[in-house]
Amino acid sequence: MNFIIKEKLNLRYAIVFIFLLFSYQTEGANKKIYIDPGNTNLGRNGTIKNPYNSLDEIKLVSNATYYIKRSTILILHRPINFNSKTSIRIETYGEGNSPVINTKYVEKPININSSKNITIKDIHINGKSNSIYCIRVMGNSKDICVRNCNFTRAMWGIRLMGQENQEHIHNINIISCKISNTGDDGIYAQNINRLKIDSCQVNKVNQKWYTLGKAELQASGDGIQLENCSGFTVSNCNIDRTDTGNKFCVVANNSKKGMIMGNQLKGPSLKGSGGACIYLGFGTDSIRVCYNLLSHSPCGIYSHAKNIKLFKNILTENEIGMWLINTHNGVVVNNTFWNNPVALNAQNVHILNNIFYASSIKNHMIYLKKPFTENYNCYFIPKPNKLFDGYGSLVWFTFATGNGKHSIFCDPLFENNPDNNFNLVKSSPCIDKGCNKLTNWNLSLNYCGEAVDIGAKEFCSDIFSSKSTY
Repeated sequence: MNFIIKEKLNLRYAIVFIFLLFSYQTEGANKKIYIDPGNTNLGRNGTIKNPYNSLDEIKLVSNATYYIKRSTILILHRPINFNSKTSIRIETYGEGNSPVINTKYVEKPININSSKNITIKDIHINGKSNSIYCIRVMGNSKDICVRNCNFTRAMWGIRLMGQENQEHIHNINIISCKISNTGDDGIYAQNINRLKIDSCQVNKVNQKWYTLGKAELQASGDGIQLENCSGFTVSNCNIDRTDTGNKFCVVANNSKKGMIMGNQLKGPSLKGSGGACIYLGFGTDSIRVCYNLLSHSPCGIYSHAKNIKLFKNILTENEIGMWLINTHNGVVVNNTFWNNPVALNAQNVHILNNIFYASSIKNHMIYLKKPFTENYNCYFIPKPNKLFDGYGSLVWFTFATGNGKHSIFCDPLFENNPDNNFNLVKSSPCIDKGCNKLTNWNLSLNYCGEAVDIGAKEFCSDIFSSKSTY
């Protein structure tokens, strides 16, 4: 018996030793290569004491980290290609600003093809007028992270190009990046599973709008465009489309199981031929749009999608707040509509706990087609004319249709409308007047007091603040 116990112990020790040896060898295999354009010494070998002075001197290999010195400028003479590579990181060292990579005449600066576990962090790629994109991911790639980068001057900032007839690219994270001055889209993604775009700033896209000889209708760029993506999240981004018209801040076509949350989306310009802050196209299903500030656009949300949940959004100064077409099982809950000439045009939706505020008698407020349910909402117009154009009198709408039995018609009393504050004051009639029974739509909203408030901002006195981040 003692012999058996000793043999088992020896086997365990051997396994532990092999594991530690393997871990040590794996860690040691991770090469570290340094690049400093200011190093003109001979015999450069990529060490921190004698770094290479250009990207032309390196060859990408798997299991390696490439460090570029901060506050430097590099000239790119050939593309940086990740072909069937594993575990590569491009990072920075030293102090100062992110290093700038000028693409010079390279049309396709960074290509990631059928590679996995790739991280690109803290770099600035400055393209030229002939740059097609700053970075592209394609093939059977996965586990790609692009963080805290700045991409400027290209037709597309980032292109994620999965193939429909192959295994989709999956697990892509684009975090805290700035994208600007693109001829078309800031970020374009197709056939991606598990895509996360968070805390990014996107502006000055669709610059073909200004290109000599290009008609307005050829200017089709979006802030973020998603085609056939599944399990995606676009969150905490700031996208400004007010300098050019047409198209959208965020568009999702044939995409499923997504979240668009906590963004500030503005535009496109009203001078164009249409567009919206958010467009959910045909074939899009099971999307949540929540906690967004959507403003100064031809339309805040324009949707053909099924099974959509639109809640806790603020929609202000849009020509149309929401236009929901061919909707199946749509939910519009706890949103604030302020000064949209048409607040809501919809069919096949449940409309609960929303504030509809019109600052002018010219605002028609709301158009609804059966079937729909409406209740627990607040409607206000300073000098009433008619609240529901196309449905006749308010009395007919609230009683003859069986809707609106718990809706109220009064000033919601915001703290400060012009500053997009939209917090309720303590005396607001919207406090504790909403509907809590939202389990039928798989929604659970936190609230203070006896019931949820009407509108996008919950009032919580003393311990809790009513001010939310949008």
